Amino acid sequence: MGRVAGDAEAQRWSDLVASPGMLTALDLADAERPRAAIEADAAEILDAGLSRSERSARRAPLRDRRKRWSELFAGATATMLADELRRHRAISRRFRVAPAADGTGQETFWPLGYRSGKRIDVVVAGELSGLQLGVSLKGLNFRDDESGNYDKNLTGRLYELADELTTVHRHLPRATMAGVFFVPVEACSDKSAGQSSFAHAVLELRRRSGRRAGDPSHLNRCDFAAVGLYSWGGGGIARGVVRFLPATEPPPRCGLPLVSSTLDAAGLVDRLVGLAIAETAAADVYGPAEGTPSEALSALPDVLAAEESGEVDELPLEE
Repeated sequence: MGRVAGDAEAQRWSDLVASPGMLTALDLADAERPRAAIEADAAEILDAGLSRSERSARRAPLRDRRKRWSELFAGATATMLADELRRHRAISRRFRVAPAADGTGQETFWPLGYRSGKRIDVVVAGELSGLQLGVSLKGLNFRDDESGNYDKNLTGRLYELADELTTVHRHLPRATMAGVFFVPVEACSDKSAGQSSFAHAVLELRRRSGRRAGDPSHLNRCDFAAVGLYSWGGGGIARGVVRFLPATEPPPRCGLPLVSSTLDAAGLVDRLVGLAIAETAAADVYGPAEGTPSEALSALPDVLAAEESGEVDELPLEE
């Protein structure tokens, strides 16, 4: 799901059109200080002929602007994915999805025990069944000023992710948790030698995903992980284009991945929900009957119909 149909293998990034949700996220992040202006400020400092200590002092306000831009972007991308989840056919009215469509309810605090809990960027939860699906979002949005690479803070972001996953899985071992890192398309070609920051992020996330629920050593792993590549404008790629490469897919050492290996936001959400409902009634399929077409049919419509009619009190995704 989510892969480009038809001439997928031949499609290029320059052919892609913007995602409305990503355009909204970029516009919201740019509202206080446009990213283009932040990048221009960084280039001016780098080209001013200053010493390293002088450059560091001049960059203090720049660091604050980048942090604020990234915070606004993170909130808007959380809303983008939550909106996509609300549109998914398996997410019925019995489930609460946060943040809300108007952007409220950011970083939902989910209780995990007496006087303990964790803030999670995107949440699907039921009143009785609790947390069903959570998505932790991280961003590597700006180049390091000295090296020009995007992965300088990757290790710190991975530690943050591991802490979140461990906390949630220790209390809710059946909850499905995903990690999604956002990086700009420039991260695919930010190094003159070796693997790009994009490739580095994908491979590191791969080693931290594929959790086995019964294995206590896997508490700090994602059930699913992906890196979202987005364009903020430039380089021949339309502003607002976003595609997600699952960590199970091999990234190119340098350069953009094949479009056919990536997912759009709807495809990403479909993959996440598929994991959450695996081995449940919602994931059942019907086989063919004699004299009927041989296509397998999903049992999901019948499950949702039973739920809406009150024949089931609650439809936990994990049971």
